[in-house]
Amino acid sequence: MYVEVGNDEEAIPWFKRVYELRPDEFDAPMSLGEIYMRAGNLSEAMNWFLIALSIDDEIAVVHERLADLYESIGEENAASHHNEMAKKLRKKFKGRKPKS
Repeated sequence: MYVEVGNDEEAIPWFKRVYELRPDEFDAPMSLGEIYMRAGNLSEAMNWFLIALSIDDEIAVVHERLADLYESIGEENAASHHNEMAKKLRKKFKGRKPKS
């Protein structure tokens, strides 16, 4: 479902609308987290990654992104937790596709 629109600013309202219509789908909040992270808006990125995590907590990359964000704000315990979760999930799903 990742859509190439060529411009993050143009993609934001699109992904927000997708999320409004399908709040149980993982891709829109994950994409919004990535967009906001690239833009340096860490609090908004954190918000969207946490939403993605609430939809599916078995996606390693969400834990990796959260670990990076927590580390950047000095929350070492939270960063360590999410790094460990990402490692466990990568090991668990090695060689097979995780649900999503």
